[in-house]
Amino acid sequence: MAAMDDEQAEAIATEWGVDPELLKEAEWKLETIDGNDGELYGYFVRFREDTDPDLLAQLGVSPGEYYRQVGINVFDEPEPEQDNPFPDNRLEIANAYPEEWGNILADFARGDPIESATGAAFSGSAFDGDAFAAADASVLTADSGEVLTDDDGNRLVVGTDDTTRDFQRDLLLRLDRLEVALQTYRDHVPPRNHNGPPELVEADPIPPKDLELVVKVVVDLRTEAQQEQPDPVKLEVQASTFRRVAGAILSWIGRKADKAVDSAITSSVPIGVAWVIADPKSLHDALVSVADAASALAAHLQNLL
Repeated sequence: MAAMDDEQAEAIATEWGVDPELLKEAEWKLETIDGNDGELYGYFVRFREDTDPDLLAQLGVSPGEYYRQVGINVFDEPEPEQDNPFPDNRLEIANAYPEEWGNILADFARGDPIESATGAAFSGSAFDGDAFAAADASVLTADSGEVLTDDDGNRLVVGTDDTTRDFQRDLLLRLDRLEVALQTYRDHVPPRNHNGPPELVEADPIPPKDLELVVKVVVDLRTEAQQEQPDPVKLEVQASTFRRVAGAILSWIGRKADKAVDSAITSSVPIGVAWVIADPKSLHDALVSVADAASALAAHLQNLL
């Protein structure tokens, strides 16, 4: 286990609903999800790729993944309970509430002034529920197109604030950059000479199946980011895919660096002209950038719920 104290491990295990001893059997580290604004949006626990799959399954990690998200409030201390001078949770204020113009509000059923412990209706015309809808909001509708309402007949609306749109625009911009990096990579992947000895055929930074998956997820993520109300769960799943592939690229680059050191080549990493042009490092950075933006948007949407 990384340099984490037992209290944090206990908190993580409690949130996940697993035995804390399972975390002690695995090697892991806690990482943060940071937004572009410098704010913390959450945590996730990253496990080593050689961790026993059965152990990962017991820890609730999805198949093929090596991390699991942790809630932003997992390490918060519970607030101490405060003494309530009013056991029945009612505030008794002797003075009646005055209206803005100095008149006394009255309970018209009994003619008594309204006190905080007295339920009553304010005088005046009935309020239109739609008048309280956000100026920039979407009306919720059923699949049939029928407008959904609450028990009182008020339309159900979901607002989309400027901050949400900022997150969406940022994510779409990063997706544009990722598509450029993907195109550069795909155009310059070195050809395979299958007539050569198998041991001389080196693996690509991204396996072909993963490359196809990334291309598909780019399309799916762009579609989701353009929705009026993106699904934060889908955003996190797609971000997870990008992080996994980015991790594979980083491991490939690390192996190249190790070979350079083993060969006593310190001036540069001999990855070949074709790989330099394909630029897997830029693709790694673009994948991480999009994943971070998707997670930031997901965290923002979760906070709005």
